[in-house]
Amino acid sequence: MQNRAGRDARAFSLLIVGTLVLGGFFAAILAMSPPSQAGTCDQVGGVITGDWTITNAQVCSGILYTVDGTININSGGSLTLIDGGLSFAKDESHTGYSLNVNAGGALVLDNSTVTTQTDAISPYLKLAFTVAGANSQFTMRHGASLKFPGWFNATSASLNLTDSKVTGFTDSEISDLGLDTDDNNDAPLIAWSATSASVYRSTIERIYEHASGNSSNIDLTASSSLYAYDSYLGVDYASNTLTPGRHNELRVDGSSNAYLYNVTIDRTQDPASLADWEPAFRPTAAGGSVNLLRWAHDTVVDSSGIPIAGSTIWSTLSPSSTTAQYPDNGL
Repeated sequence: MQNRAGRDARAFSLLIVGTLVLGGFFAAILAMSPPSQAGTCDQVGGVITGDWTITNAQVCSGILYTVDGTININSGGSLTLIDGGLSFAKDESHTGYSLNVNAGGALVLDNSTVTTQTDAISPYLKLAFTVAGANSQFTMRHGASLKFPGWFNATSASLNLTDSKVTGFTDSEISDLGLDTDDNNDAPLIAWSATSASVYRSTIERIYEHASGNSSNIDLTASSSLYAYDSYLGVDYASNTLTPGRHNELRVDGSSNAYLYNVTIDRTQDPASLADWEPAFRPTAAGGSVNLLRWAHDTVVDSSGIPIAGSTIWSTLSPSSTTAQYPDNGL
């Protein structure tokens, strides 16, 4: 019985060793296997040379591409960039490179960046980014960023910015390039027409300003809607009279509306006197509106603190008795 038990113990030990060896072998095979792909990506290198027109689904991960050309995303096409992005290589001889999401196309930046390169000879930093046409879509998420001077135009588009940032270069990043620093250290000019935009926990900063007296705004036109939640918009109450070219506004035309929930703005430029303040939010025609809203959580309870089922809450506009209206949800 003792010899049999010894043989069984040795056999069991050999089984454990064999299992460990085979387990290590399979682990080595898995380690050498190529990672699974979430989707097709035609760009396998780090440089995109020439124009790239996308008409199918492209999912590209882990690479910040140098782009020496124009990218067009057309109907049926989509480009999803994960943990990477696009860095456009532009100079004075190649100022026309652009990024375009056309009708039926979609661009998704997932922890990815769109920017322009600052290390070219005779650099040109401005980029035209356009989302235009029926069912054109642009999404930013998980720390994505747009970082370039130029233009961010949208027409008949759907935009979603979540946990992301629209910004520009700092002075220290571009001061030695021989360019007009003040003309290149801001985010792109923003003009959205017939567009629905949602901004969640995101930042739109460094809106264009210039000491020459020119400045820019966030412009909504042609029945556009902006829903911004828990976000920062770089508009301000600065005075163009006191500080020419340093004032930015959120502007809506007579057919557009903005709904801002817990949104903060740039208060560092407030003039000392309220008499010198200029509006940060401006409807430019009757019919347009900018709604500044805050969250409210109301509960109806009895004297014992127990919620009352079927109760109704309404609010009035003080000092009148007019029932308050909430145009974002029709209440």
